[in-house]
Parts: sequence; structure tokens; C-alpha cells
Amino acid sequence: MGGSSTTTSFPPPIDYSQAMMYQSDNNKTIAMGQIMAQQFAMQQASMDRQMQIASNLELGLEKLDSKLQIAKLNYLQFMTEEENRHVEKMTEIGAEIDEARGPGVTETSDFLANDGGSYTPGAIWDETSSYVNGSRVDYGQKWDDLLENDKNQHDNWQDTFQKEADAKKAQAEADKAAADAAKADPMGDHDGDGKPNYQDY
Repeated sequence: MGGSSTTTSFPPPIDYSQAMMYQSDNNKTIAMGQIMAQQFAMQQASMDRQMQIASNLELGLEKLDSKLQIAKLNYLQFMTEEENRHVEKMTEIGAEIDEARGPGVTETSDFLANDGGSYTPGAIWDETSSYVNGSRVDYGQKWDDLLENDKNQHDNWQDTFQKEADAKKAQAEADKAAADAAKADPMGDHDGDGKPNYQDY
């Protein structure tokens, strides 16, 4: 009996190791990109929060400045009103005094009388202010004098230090010249060992 044999051939297996390596690198790159994107988003959110805080602080400072300006204007207005009330009241008092004196009333000296024999609104205040302003200490001038004295003292110190430095330098140069001269003398003893210089070499 005769027989036949059949041979089946298979293709060689495909090596996917390179493809798997590239795929792994791609996965790592994608993961790193996602991590970096998340970090950037967190940093951006933090920066936005900080900008909001800074804006709120700036707005708060502007509100405080506005309140300060309003308070300053209110104070100036209040002081102006007080001054006006004071002038009006003193004018009324002066008029009452002038009316009480009358043409037949003997002039008497009082604390409201000025050189003219009657009260002028603001005269006492003006005289007092002039006296206070005239006897006021000029602190600005005193400060300038202190700065000038300090500058002069500093300049004197600088001059003294420079003179001392020049004297030390001159003394050092003189000592060096004397040492060089002693060393140059063959019969001298510049190092103090009891031997002439020519025996030291």
C-alpha cells in the first residue's frame, strides 16, 4: 500500500516586544501629561485665588482711604462751623458791651476792651495767636541745625581719621626704610641674632 504525507508550514511568530515598549512609553507620556495638566490647573486656581485676595485687599484699602477723606472733610466742616459760631457769639457780646457803655457811660477797662475802647470780634484771638506764633519754637530750624552740626562733626572725624591713617602710613614707611637700611649694612645686625648681616647669607 502506498501512502501520502502532508506537511503544514507555519509562519514565524511576530515579535511584538518593540511595539509593546513604544506603547508603554506612550502610556507613560500620556500619564505624565495628565499629571502636569492637573498640576497646572491647581497652580492656576491658586494664582486666581491669590489675585482675588489681592483685589479684595486693594478694594479694602480704597474704602479705608475714602472713609479717611470723608472724615477729614467732616472735621474741617465741623471746625469751620465752630469758628463761625464763635465769631457770631463774640460779635453779639461785643455789641451788647458797646450798647451797655453808651455815650454817657464812663470808660472802664475790662478784659474785652482793646485800644479803641470797644470790642472788635477776633481781636483777643488775633493778639493771642500773634503772641503764640511769635514765641513758637522753630523745630524745623533746630532740626536743620542738628543735621549741620552732625555733618560738621562727621567731617571732623573723617579728617582726624585721615590724619591718623596718614601718620601710621608715614611711620610704617619710615620703619621699612630703616629696616631696609639696617639690612643693607653688611656690618649691621638687622635680625638681632648677634651676627653681622654678611654672615646671615
